[in-house]
Amino acid sequence: MRNSKHHIVFIANEEQRINELLEREDISTRARVQLKLIRMLGKGGIIVEAAEIHGISYQTVGKWKKAFNRDRLESLLVFLEDKKDNEIVLKGKL
Repeated sequence: MRNSKHHIVFIANEEQRINELLEREDISTRARVQLKLIRMLGKGGIIVEAAEIHGISYQTVGKWKKAFNRDRLESLLVFLEDKKDNEIVLKGKL
């Protein structure tokens, strides 16, 4: 059985908001990868698998997961290309 400490548990509508952000064309490549990784961890994926699939280090995935658990969606939105859009998303007006 996989270790549940690697997983993320989404609260409220976080998964829906991640999916909506992934549909946008104006986010950076890094933000897109980060959103996909967090979504994968929220669906039961583990850090090592997520890192291998997306071609980044497991340490980076672990760092992003830790930031997400601490700051939730705000930790991901810093990579949006347009700061004005970032403020709109943070206010829940996506």
